[in-house]
Amino acid sequence: MPTRFPHLSDVSLHWASRLRGADDTPEPSTTALQDGLVAELLAADALLPGARCTPPTSTRIA
Repeated sequence: MPTRFPHLSDVSLHWASRLRGADDTPEPSTTALQDGLVAELLAADALLPGARCTPPTSTRIA
């Protein structure tokens, strides 16, 4: 089962840190998680949105 992440807990996380207002201060742990996920995406050779590790049983080829 893939890891699922909750929706952004702070509205300011919808923007890059350089674009946030001075009073926008999301939790440091949440910011670190987001930064790690973005770094992982940028380091990937390919991104397949919605891809599954295995096809659904209805489309498997025997």
